[in-house]
Amino acid sequence: MIEFVYGDEASLFSNKEIIANELTGELGYKNLSAGTYLDLKVFILGSLVTGVFGFLINVAGFLQIKVTSPVSHMISSAVRGVIQTILAIMIFGDSVTEAVVIGTVLILTGSSLYTLFKSWEQKSEFRLTQNELNKKDSSRLV
Repeated sequence: MIEFVYGDEASLFSNKEIIANELTGELGYKNLSAGTYLDLKVFILGSLVTGVFGFLINVAGFLQIKVTSPVSHMISSAVRGVIQTILAIMIFGDSVTEAVVIGTVLILTGSSLYTLFKSWEQKSEFRLTQNELNKKDSSRLV
């Protein structure tokens, strides 16, 4: 919970700094105050939307950890990163390096193996539970 609060506070301060730098032009870019009111409005709206979705992703992560496990959460986060990388390549034309391809293949292979082993583990636990229930039922009949 501490990381969640710290992340939100850090993003709050960094957003204030970005807005202040944009308005004063200290970053050396074309500042928003020199543009139209629409530029500033789009920037603020974009910041708010990004903040809301960032908050919702954090909440979803906490709920996922509550229902599954931290390891499963990390695996799904890695796969989500692969999906984002693939979308960035398809939509924005990002460059594909050898390291990107190797990393993507490793993440997909590892997450597939984790899912496979996890399903085997759950099936064996289900069989054990069923065997215990069958033993209890058969002992009642005797």
